[in-house]
Amino acid sequence: MHIPKKGLRALGIAESYAGREHSTLAGVVMRKDLRIDGFCSGRVTVGGMDATDTILEMIRDLDRLDINVVLLSGCVIAWFNVTDPERIAAESGIPVICVTYEESDGLLDDLRHHFPGDEERVQAYLRLGERVPVDLDDHRTIYLRAAGIGYPDAARFCRDFTLEGKIPEPLRVARLCARQVFSLHGAVYKWQTTLPGGKYSYPSRKNRTEPFYIKKELKGKMPTDDKNARWVCLECHYIYDTAKGDPKNGIPARTPWENVPDTWRCPECKILKAKKGVFKRLED
Repeated sequence: MHIPKKGLRALGIAESYAGREHSTLAGVVMRKDLRIDGFCSGRVTVGGMDATDTILEMIRDLDRLDINVVLLSGCVIAWFNVTDPERIAAESGIPVICVTYEESDGLLDDLRHHFPGDEERVQAYLRLGERVPVDLDDHRTIYLRAAGIGYPDAARFCRDFTLEGKIPEPLRVARLCARQVFSLHGAVYKWQTTLPGGKYSYPSRKNRTEPFYIKKELKGKMPTDDKNARWVCLECHYIYDTAKGDPKNGIPARTPWENVPDTWRCPECKILKAKKGVFKRLED
């Protein structure tokens, strides 16, 4: 691959994760000169194992021979739906770069906690291997997993496609598109509420069905014992662990969620805590 070539194209795939049963994926084809000339979408099961098949279907639906790299916003999406970058690269013939943005101890403990006995999922996660840190500039670091492409080329590709911040433009735009697709096509995902007479309507955003892992009894007043509470960002599935806090961003360990300032941003997707309906408490 000749990286300096202006006509290089990346397919950026990101999700808008806020549904009970499904998460929306959007794909944006973007040239190195940042022109957009393609779009696709799909959906995956929350807590399922169908992300790889869905991404391959999106690539096939595009039916493009000029895509040079697939950029994925993380290897684990939609509540531990683990992708297989090696399989995507092998079956599509296109190199794959998975991009994340923060240091992490990994998701293995959380995965085993929420999916006890699911050895297939555990092994799929372990096959991903370790992430490789890549410095952009101005002390900005991203973390990559790559398949079908060397890490020096993967790093250069990400640098060339990143204008500001940490998120490569194909992934930034794909995330925006995913949110819009999610909003416009909510009816497809069966957010239904029964009305008198057996009729159905689709509730407003604030009344949408919550993900299956949110305890209904936790709505409203918070329990008094918050020392082990964990909160999930529904946009990117980052987990805020009260016991650990977020020291890198000024939140000490054992800081209860209600004491985290509204100006705090999710370390992964940078969305504000103050944005309603984005962060939900996890069940124990």
